Amino acid sequence: LVPMVSYTAGHSVQVAVMLARLAPLLNISPEDKQSLLCAALTMNIGAAALQNTLHEQTDPLSSGQSQHIRLHPLLSSALLRESGITDPLWHRLVCEHHEMPDGSGYPIGYPASYLHPLSAALRIADILGAKLCGRRYRKRMSAKNAWLSLYQPGDTSNPDAVLIQRFVRSIGLYPSGSFVRLENKKV
Repeated sequence: LVPMVSYTAGHSVQVAVMLARLAPLLNISPEDKQSLLCAALTMNIGAAALQNTLHEQTDPLSSGQSQHIRLHPLLSSALLRESGITDPLWHRLVCEHHEMPDGSGYPIGYPASYLHPLSAALRIADILGAKLCGRRYRKRMSAKNAWLSLYQPGDTSNPDAVLIQRFVRSIGLYPSGSFVRLENKKV
């Protein structure tokens, strides 16, 4: 509900909060939780200025912008390494946060068998956060529609189904800050 001064920073905090709520349902170590939350906060540092620009942009991405977006996970990891971050899981999650289970993601196109299980959690939170935030070129999605775009209940073919169900249990169908229309038509 608070306007984001910087889309990239606000989005990263939003993703980290969602993952902090999800973490107890993942049965992960405190060290892995810290790596996951640090990855959420830094996943986009390699494209922070560009993402803030794109948040306001109405034109399609230029070829240079598109290439920068596709490479930002690797650039983010490189910037973290230059800053002295050596945590291998943190780097791996940052590098894999746009990879898809079917191998269609980027920057590498790794198949699901290669990806760290926590990469899917970071990817889902990233996508959900982006859908809940409006941009110049598209309106924000309602929380319910954002969830439904990620998962249709009963769809057993979705490799992320169990993880998305855990997300819904941890943050709810209507995450804190969501607007809802009540039966009496009030918002």
